[in-house]
Amino acid sequence: MPHDIRVIPAQEFLRADVHGRLDLPASKLLLEQLAAACAGSPERHVLIDVRDISAAQLSSVDLFELVQTLRRRGLGLLNRIAVLRRVRDGFDRARFFEMLAADRGFQVSAFEDFEAALTWLYGSGAPV
Repeated sequence: MPHDIRVIPAQEFLRADVHGRLDLPASKLLLEQLAAACAGSPERHVLIDVRDISAAQLSSVDLFELVQTLRRRGLGLLNRIAVLRRVRDGFDRARFFEMLAADRGFQVSAFEDFEAALTWLYGSGAPV
């Protein structure tokens, strides 16, 4: 079965204001646009690359709001979302996002390895 995988660098949807603080409303709007383009298509998957993020750090509340944005659009129900991450401090935001999303029935998994993420998106690998 053919797959359509969209690789989205975090800088494409995470926006900061002029003071370097996360602009959550703008970020949610961009995520909604991404979700609208992909949701409902089981062959369309998303890899979000947050390894080189330089924007303000997301709080647990911010992550919850982003998951709620996905929920409203249905991204992750029929398709998969892989989050490619690098842990920078004691709080693994990608794993927390994965947990929040999985609790809502989404197919989301966090990875540190690009190839493992692609293998999982293609449906032939298990989440790590």
